[in-house]
Amino acid sequence: MSHSVFRQKIDGWQAAALPVSEQAYREAAERLDRIAKPLDSLGLFEEQLKRIAAIQKSAGIKLTPARLTVFCGDHGIIEEGVSQSDSSISRLVAESMARGGSSVCRMAAREGVDVHIVDVGLKEVCMHPAVICDNVRRGSRNFLHEAAMSEEETLMALDAGIRQAREAKEGGIRILLTGEMGIGNTSSSSALAAALLGQDVKAVTGRGAGLDDAGLKRKIEVIERALDRHSFTGKTEGKEEVFRLLSCVGGYELAALSGLCIGGALYGIPVILDGLITAAAALTAVRMVPACTPCLLASHQGKELAMEALLKELKLEAPIRAGLALGEGTGAVMGYSLLRDALAVYEEAAPFSELDMKAYKRLC
Repeated sequence: MSHSVFRQKIDGWQAAALPVSEQAYREAAERLDRIAKPLDSLGLFEEQLKRIAAIQKSAGIKLTPARLTVFCGDHGIIEEGVSQSDSSISRLVAESMARGGSSVCRMAAREGVDVHIVDVGLKEVCMHPAVICDNVRRGSRNFLHEAAMSEEETLMALDAGIRQAREAKEGGIRILLTGEMGIGNTSSSSALAAALLGQDVKAVTGRGAGLDDAGLKRKIEVIERALDRHSFTGKTEGKEEVFRLLSCVGGYELAALSGLCIGGALYGIPVILDGLITAAAALTAVRMVPACTPCLLASHQGKELAMEALLKELKLEAPIRAGLALGEGTGAVMGYSLLRDALAVYEEAAPFSELDMKAYKRLC
């Protein structure tokens, strides 16, 4: 693929991104300050509500209907022994999700969140009719020896994520939650994080689904060798190099998640991130299309080593710090649940004027 094709795509997405409304942000802030409570007392949730108002261009914030989009893909790097499981597990988990039996599906059902399971890179065919098949390839390649995805495939996966955002907008969805599932994706995410942040691999690589000390050592060594093989040293910046990084060490579900983040900007939909994998995908998206930055919201800071640094680089602060590591979008659903609680205060709590009370004033 010529670099001109890639540049046209990325430049087109950047140019087409919808601006956020500063007026709606201010109106939401004023409304929060009129509520009979101490100023800023809902903490991070107040900032998130104001940002959603800006994205939706209205102080009449809407959090329903909501959709969790879970992208699924397998990773060739598991050939190097960086995971306890093989790709057959991915298909089984995807089918469990499709039946509504997985952890995140039970949580989403309680919140009334619609769940879309999208196969963008599963190695084994998932036959359940509830799984949306947008498969680019049956699993990524082993990025220790070659690029995980071709450039054409990377663009196809990005487009798959953008397509999900467009379909959500057309279906009246007001907010998107992100999820993922794929054996080996913490290796890809740690490789992305190390290069995007310019940090040592050891500082951003964890045990994933439960590697022992020997497994963790092997995982770190594999990622280090792979980044060296693909000539990623220091901090990777610049949209073309970041795209190459995603192609070399990413995965189909990671690229699709990046596309969903970009799609949030294209269609004016807030996007709630989950954990390590979605944060790495989000930073990848931001480095390629900076205009998607205002549409992103954090839900939790998981226990994976790279999470704090990724969120800091994204200039996001997570309201939940509970050591979560389940994935699938579970943290995003928890964050959404708390955000709805904050919205209830925003919409329904009495203002100072109704209680004949003097409003608080900002003194600093």
